[in-house]
Order: sequence, then structure tokens, then C-alpha cells
Amino acid sequence: MSGRGDHAAFVRTAGSVFARTGFLVATAIVAVAGVTVAGSAAWAAPSGVTPTFLKTLAGASIANMYSSGLEWDAANARIVVADTGNDRIEFYNPSTGARSGGFGSFGSNPGQLNSPRDIAIDGTGNIYVADAGNNRVQKFTSAGTPVWASQGTPTSKCKSTQANSACLNAAIGVTWDAVNNVLLVADTGDSLLKAFDANGNWLWTSPAGSTLGVINPRDVTRGPGGLIWVSAYEENQIKAYSVTSAGVWTTRPTVVLGDGLKGGHGVNQLNFPYNVAFSPDGTIAYVADIGNDRIAVYNITTLSSPQWLGQYGKRCNEPCPSPVPSGEFAFLRRVAVESNGDVIGDDFWGNGMFVFPPASIPFTSHSPLLQIEGSHAPAPGFAQAFGVTVGSDGTTFGIDRLNQRIERFSSSGTFLNTGGFRGIGTDAFSWPEDAAVAPDGTLWVADTRNSRLEHWPANLSTTGVTDVGTKGAGVGQFNYIEGLTVDSTGVVWVADSNNNRIESYNPSGGKLTIYGAKGSGTCQFNHPEAVAVGSGGKIYVADTLNNRIVEMSVSGGACTGFTATYSTGLNGPQGAALAGDGTVWVADSGNSGIVHLSGALSNLGDGFGGFGTGNLQFDDPHSLAVFGSTLYVADTYNNRVQEFNIAGA
Repeated sequence: MSGRGDHAAFVRTAGSVFARTGFLVATAIVAVAGVTVAGSAAWAAPSGVTPTFLKTLAGASIANMYSSGLEWDAANARIVVADTGNDRIEFYNPSTGARSGGFGSFGSNPGQLNSPRDIAIDGTGNIYVADAGNNRVQKFTSAGTPVWASQGTPTSKCKSTQANSACLNAAIGVTWDAVNNVLLVADTGDSLLKAFDANGNWLWTSPAGSTLGVINPRDVTRGPGGLIWVSAYEENQIKAYSVTSAGVWTTRPTVVLGDGLKGGHGVNQLNFPYNVAFSPDGTIAYVADIGNDRIAVYNITTLSSPQWLGQYGKRCNEPCPSPVPSGEFAFLRRVAVESNGDVIGDDFWGNGMFVFPPASIPFTSHSPLLQIEGSHAPAPGFAQAFGVTVGSDGTTFGIDRLNQRIERFSSSGTFLNTGGFRGIGTDAFSWPEDAAVAPDGTLWVADTRNSRLEHWPANLSTTGVTDVGTKGAGVGQFNYIEGLTVDSTGVVWVADSNNNRIESYNPSGGKLTIYGAKGSGTCQFNHPEAVAVGSGGKIYVADTLNNRIVEMSVSGGACTGFTATYSTGLNGPQGAALAGDGTVWVADSGNSGIVHLSGALSNLGDGFGGFGTGNLQFDDPHSLAVFGSTLYVADTYNNRVQEFNIAGA
């Protein structure tokens, strides 16, 4: 985890699109060794009957804004927002805070967006979008009509031969350089800065990030002194370089803001700065100091000796209430400046923005002039329903990834309460994606981006919550957990997705064991996202990017082989759950369908689904659970959990 859980690859999938660095989900609780499904009585069903829809457990509850980028549009006197969570670009009135329009929808086609992370606007109001999930930038007219899109890239870094090209990997920041009329791009995944002309042609590339001392830059802009100012996120500084119009860099920075000390909270200390913006006269720099949830203010009248002035805003104590208190940030992401000097702070997890008056010299801190949006999505309901699991008494838990919480329902479907919030503390989450109920009724949660397991009481009380694991590749470490289950002995089985392996954890004694490695052969996985453990020790894995379901045999703490494999027609399966009769239900996510397999992994032919919003349709189903004769499906991007009767399946 870097910073406060920054999501450099906020990416989702559609159809067969799986070129991304993570963010699919895995399975949920299933039948476990020696017992029946989630503690229910086993049932024997006739074959050949398609499951029928029962109900939606809970539907959508989406905040008006999940923004991580914004820009002031001087040509149209409006604030333009990159609403990352809703895959949209939106317009806001700076005087009233009212939304005045917008455009965009999720997808990879020209004009569609996948995790838009930032905005740039040229002198005539054309809009350039850092379309991070599609590894590209796009240009739109001021009304949102697509003009061009650069080509996306593989999930790994651009090849060395592509450095001097339009190749981009998770481009997070864009700014229009009005001096040279070029688009500056923070090619974050490649630790490079690049320039494009207004037609999308590549112009130049900076020296390597290791040469500049800027790893994974978050933004870049042309600023005072004619310098290019770079958000050196990992280095906890803003660095400004002399760069010619042809892209020739002086590799030693001319100006540095922040002392570079990790985790600093005091004067002239920046903690994971995301971007910098400037007063209209160029004398004041405003830094989105996201690790401290404040806008840091500097006097840069004399570039050779910048002076810390003070700050706007402060951190909202977790969990931050709704609406967010005035001037408090739940998770500051960027800052922008209007033509009149007003300062806008973009609060990603506060679901809104604050507008402050301009700073002065000498400095006087100000309260916000205006709060725009700023309310969380209420429960029950989901914004990206990623996980679902059911306890032995029928209590159901849904994982609401975008709203960063667990939602708990009674066996009859009555909403009971929530647990968790966005953060890095013991009882907080960073993009949770799955959960599983243990034999004692407690809940294990995949805290995905924090790369750890969280163990919760059954009633979701924060008292007694514990964490297991850290980020890494060693035993006892995880890298992007996307699925888990718990067997009858209480052992937790984890789909350790970015480590391309399965890992088990025995809470009794704390033993951890690793199974498998990266690849496509026997005992090898490519981004596995689900694991299900059945009677007799049968272990099923959704080997997502190998497009297959495998039955893994283990002995002596190691994988000894695959005893069965099914791959016909599968497109990135991300969920698997066992029924009481030993059959396997699979979330065929890329096809937005459900497949039903025998315990020996042959297709039983009574699968269902397809892309859509109807009762028997899905949009990237990711996690499954079975309780008695009911199948639960986390219908992720339809923002709901659906229930189906599988008694006749």
C-alpha cells in the first residue's frame, strides 16, 4: 500500500476486457469440508431446470460524486469534474454548486471511460481526460463530443522501445500547457512525463523517473517561471524542472516544495502530494497534500526560496459523517484554481468539493465559501456489489466496494447494519472485494487494496476486529486479495490474486501455506480470484486470466496437481461457490453469466444470465454464495445482490 491507499489502477471490466492490474472480484462463502452449504441442510435436486429469480436483496445506493480529478474551465466559467467512481465527466456551477451537465459512460469504445482520473482544458474549452483504466487519454469538445483517443497499452509498463511514443500505462494526470499549446501527461505506470499536441500526436518524453527522482508521478503542469511542476508522489515533494518547448529537460529540479520526509505532518512537510495549482498571478502555489488531507499553501514569489504559508482544510476524523463537515476532507485528491483566484479542493471519499477564497500574503486561513455535494451514499444499497456470503443462520453479508463497507441482512432480507469505512485503520477498508463466514459465525473480509485479511464479529461490532497479513510476496503476505472462503476447521483460504497463488491461513497457531505460482500449467495460476473448499478436501479455484476453473489437489502443504479442469467458453471467471449436492456454480464474469458444473467439472447445461439489467441478467457478476436452495449473486456493476431458486437445477 502506498500513501493512503491510492488506487493507481481503478479499473473494471466489461465483456472480454481484462487488460488491467486488478479489480475483479472473487468468490464468496461456499460449502466447506465436512459440512453442508453454509451450515444448511443438504438438498438433492433433479436436473434440467433453470434457476428462477427470487428477489433483489438490495439495489443501488450511489453517491452523486466519487471524483479524483477536476479543472477550472475558464472558457465556460464552470468546474469540470472527473467522476471516477461513476465513469463520467460532470459540470458544476461555481456560484451555486449545482450540476449543470456532463457526459460519459463506462466502456472502452471511443468516448467511453474506465476510471477517468483527471481533466485538462485548453483555451477554447476542449476537454482532455486521463482515461486511466483504458490506458489512454481522450479529447472531447466542450459539450462532450469525442474527438480522438490515444491507443491503450498492455497492463505492464510500456516497453523501452515505446518510451518515445503515445504508449501510456495508467495515465493519472493531465494538464494543458497554454504556453506551448500541448497536453502534458503523467504516465504514472511508466514513471514518465509525456507531451501530446492537440491532435493526439506524441511530441516528447521526459527522462526516466529514476533520473528525475520522480517515481509514479501523479500529475504534471506548466507553472510559474516557465517550469514544469511535477507531483513527486512517492518522494513526498513537488518538483519543478526547466524544460524547453522541445522537451529537453534539466534533470536537477529548480524548485522543490516539501522536505521529502516520509509521513510528515508539519510545516513544509508534504505527505503524498497529488497535484499543484497556482494563483492567477503565479505568486502562490496550492498543493493537494492528500496524506495530510489539507491544501498546503506556499509563497513562491521568489522561486529560489519558496515559503510555507499555511493550509486550507483539515482531515475529517474517521468515519467521516455525512454530510462532510465544512472544511474537512475525508480524502482530498486534487486542487484547482478559478479565474478569480478561488481555490477548489476535490474530496474523493467525501463525495464532494469545497471552494475557498484566495490566499493572501501575509497568510490568513479561510473557511469554505461553498460546499458542493458532500454526502455519502446511504445504506442499504451498493455501489459496486463485489462480494456476498451467508452464515449458517441465513444472515447475509454484502461487500459494497465503492462505498467501502459491509452490509448485513437478516435471513429474511431485512437490513440490519453496516461495518467499516474508507481508511487504513484496523476496522477500515481500501476497496474490499469479498468475505466469508467462519464456522463460529465470525466474518473474514478481503481488504483488497490494503492487502490484508480482516476478522470481524458476526454483528459487525468494531470491538475485537483484527488484521492478518501485510503487502508483499512472502509467506503471510498478500497482494490484492480478491476472494476467500473458510473451511469447516476454520482455515481461511485466500485467492491472492496479484501474487498468482492460493494461500491458506490457520487462525489456530497462525500457520500460513502457499499453493501454486504464476503460469498456465498444472499448479499454476494467472490472477486467481476465487477459491471454494468442499467436502473431502476438494479445492476449486477460479483461475481468472487463464479462463478456467480447476480442482486442485494438495498434500504436505503443497499443490500436487489438478484433478479436473473446465474452460470451455469461459471468459474471465471470477466467482465460484459449492452447492450442497457438490456441484459448482461459477460467475462467468466476462460473459455476464452463471455456469453450473458438476463436482467433476462437467457442464450441467442449466446455466443462465447474459449482459443486462433484468432479473436474470448481470453486469460482471463477481461473487457467489449458496445457502440451501438459494444462489446469491453479487451483480457488481448493476449495484445489487440477486437471489435465485436453484432447487430444480
